Amino acid sequence: MDLEKALEQFDAVEANIRRLKKVWAEMRQLIPKGLAFADGSPEEERYRELARAYQAIIRGLPAIGNTTIETVPWDLNAIGQARSKPKFWFEEEIYVPDLEIEEYRAKAAQARRELVRDRLILVMATIDPLLKNLVPRVPSGRQPITDEDWDKLVDALRQVERLTGGMVPRRGLA
Repeated sequence: MDLEKALEQFDAVEANIRRLKKVWAEMRQLIPKGLAFADGSPEEERYRELARAYQAIIRGLPAIGNTTIETVPWDLNAIGQARSKPKFWFEEEIYVPDLEIEEYRAKAAQARRELVRDRLILVMATIDPLLKNLVPRVPSGRQPITDEDWDKLVDALRQVERLTGGMVPRRGLA
């Protein structure tokens, strides 16, 4: 598989992880705090809708090594039934998706780093000499830069951004 196709797959995985985290966060907010059973409320309907979305997302996530997300969030009635028992061993089990999502996200990020490491080192090695050549030649201020090394630098920086994907936080200029 070529690098660009692999990066496209990683981009899709990262987008789905973000979607999954958002869905699970909303589901967590809908889990009653105490002993409660599903009652056909709009909240219960929303929880079920989100549970279906959660399951659809995890079905579409590929295994990263031997890591997958397998735990399906508990049904609200199952949570209510478990809470009606005298022992509270299950409370941690309700929130296992938090752990699985984080583990999967970490494994995906590590796999992407391993995939792009060598190419990223090569690209970064071109940036330093370009900067050393450009700094004395480029005027300060807002004049347009017309230098072939500038175009090479912009291309190298785009490659770095493409290779790193979501691993490097994007910040606008303040």
